[in-house]
Amino acid sequence: MKRFNKANITEITGITALISTDLYLRLWHIKSLFYWILDYDEGAYSVGGRLISQGNVPYKDFVLVHPPLYDMVLAGIYRIFGYNFYYGRYFSVALSVLCVILVYLIARRLSGKPAAFLAGLLLIFMPGLFQLWYRAVQEPLGIVFTLASIWFATDYVQTGKNEAWKFVIAGVLLGLAISVKYTFAIGFVGLFSVLFIKDYRKSLKPILLYTCGTIIGFLMICGYFLISTTREFISQTLLSQASYRAATFGMGLINAFHNLRIGSTYTQLTAISVIIVYVMAILLLLGYIWQRKYLIWAMPLFVTSLCCLIFNPLEARYLVIPCLFLILGSSSIFARLELSTRLSFNRSFLKAAGCSLLCLVCLATSIAIMRDYNWTDSKGDAYEEQAYLATISYVKTQDTGLVYSTNPIIYALAPELNAPVEFDTFGLLELANWDNSKIVGNPRYIIVDPMITLFAITRNGRPADLIAYILNIRGDSVRIAPKVEYDIGTLNLSVIKLY
Repeated sequence: MKRFNKANITEITGITALISTDLYLRLWHIKSLFYWILDYDEGAYSVGGRLISQGNVPYKDFVLVHPPLYDMVLAGIYRIFGYNFYYGRYFSVALSVLCVILVYLIARRLSGKPAAFLAGLLLIFMPGLFQLWYRAVQEPLGIVFTLASIWFATDYVQTGKNEAWKFVIAGVLLGLAISVKYTFAIGFVGLFSVLFIKDYRKSLKPILLYTCGTIIGFLMICGYFLISTTREFISQTLLSQASYRAATFGMGLINAFHNLRIGSTYTQLTAISVIIVYVMAILLLLGYIWQRKYLIWAMPLFVTSLCCLIFNPLEARYLVIPCLFLILGSSSIFARLELSTRLSFNRSFLKAAGCSLLCLVCLATSIAIMRDYNWTDSKGDAYEEQAYLATISYVKTQDTGLVYSTNPIIYALAPELNAPVEFDTFGLLELANWDNSKIVGNPRYIIVDPMITLFAITRNGRPADLIAYILNIRGDSVRIAPKVEYDIGTLNLSVIKLY
């Protein structure tokens, strides 16, 4: 009973409060939160997981532009519980709770309980991560593996014990994260830099073990596909991602400030999230210069931020790895910083004020993001949700043949539709060179969603140009179903009958 003293009860209460806050924010309107520019990814991953659960092989039977681990995990969930689109979202919520616990444990080990509690709050409120935690996307699973890897790496950095198995496990966990999404390779670079600076003069053993572990972790998942579907795997994942990164090379920060000035509300909030990350980065680096105690955070922060700046379109979701180092490092600085000042302010008060301000800024931006959905009424129903469901309902009432949707979210929400296995992933049929022969099975209907309308605006000038282009595929094409066509600003969803 002595173990459950006042300090332990306080800590348990704090952890419970963190988890409760996280669950509230992640479950908030979870069945109604749709956003037209984000829904495509959820649909693609959900449909990919369902196809795998039905016995289809990724890269061979259908296109998959990322490593397969997340889709395979979803497939396992669907095999056990049956298919339901929202199971993927609930899985992400569960992973968010696990991430809060891991961040708390890492910060507690390195910096104490106050830093652990602050790190948990920052992870929950970090605006750039808000739209990841409730959606059926890859990042929550990759973050879990990355944080677990950081746990083993920081254990070595703190204690200095040269335990080979910890290096290997840290690497394997990072390899599994890379098997979720290639962008988590930035985490490998960050931790590699820490091990290199700490031990390169003594021994390269930790680095070699960590690297070997990462390769093992990646091959555990992707090795089979590299052997059995070599050309497809390389073409659909490595080459497609390389071309995507090359198209945005070095333009991330410039685009962020450009969007802040003239972008839509969504892009402005994303830009604010990015700027918050880099402001926190500056604070972390200043803290390192001030006290020389934060190399474990300052070095990976520098290299991962640089990688994101160069190789990623600087959106908040691509800053996941720098965000993790910033959360842990910033909480450590605010919790432990000894202020050198002759002013009469109480140091504890200054620390509390700084922590509160940081949390309030992150919370305020997250609330702004929460309000930036296309709400249609006071009940919290989003335009996209109503449009998707109305479109599905309309198509079901027709004598339908094969239905082709330019957004796989339709298939994810309505698995009973007669849909092609080769759904359009990461290409939108290359709108500039639309080729109807790519639509397998001679579909009767094409469902056109706001995402493809956006591409039409950027490539063809007007949404009407795209509609006319599709209609010209066949001479007897007719645009139908005006009752399921919604217009809010530039948003538009249509059903087109081909024959």
